[in-house]
Amino acid sequence: MNELSEVSGPEKQIENDCIQDVQASEPVEQLTDAEREIEAINPGRDEFDRLLATSEISREKSDDLSLEEVKENYIGDLMGRSEVPETIDVDSAKGAEYVKCEGEELASKRAEFTRTKADLKHEWEDLNGREWPKYTEDVYSNNGVKIRVAGQDYDAHHIQSLEYGGKNEATNITPLHATEHFDRQGVHAPNSPYSEISKCL
Repeated sequence: MNELSEVSGPEKQIENDCIQDVQASEPVEQLTDAEREIEAINPGRDEFDRLLATSEISREKSDDLSLEEVKENYIGDLMGRSEVPETIDVDSAKGAEYVKCEGEELASKRAEFTRTKADLKHEWEDLNGREWPKYTEDVYSNNGVKIRVAGQDYDAHHIQSLEYGGKNEATNITPLHATEHFDRQGVHAPNSPYSEISKCL
């Protein structure tokens, strides 16, 4: 029988059954164009798992980092979250001496910031030749609570936190969107580079 001739009868039925068994046991995933685009934008599950494992390893190793390395990680994270990273003096931020500030001294610094915040923002505007950004729409926390109203100024984040020896100076504040600054979100999220600083002091 010629190998290229078509198989018929019982042999054909066996061949068809084998093909169906293979297809059933090894489904071929057919992606639509839209699904391919989403897959290109978002990493696949394997890549996600790899990134998650990497971040967990990094977190485990953070106890071994020096203060200088933690500061560098924090500044990098802050720059990535900022809409105006070019206004942050990276060298000054990395070179700053970090010390714990607590109790009455910290409370005094925070009260001073409340009194001088508007003036510091104006000084920041003069230094950087731009206006302090404002929210163009209401902002909600991760659990759906409205935390900022359209028209309000962006949050003022201390580059070197007051609790780590930072000062209330225009060069030590930067605008951050509330989603990147609100309590336990963004830069202040648990296990963020910022949260690692206290472990080194």
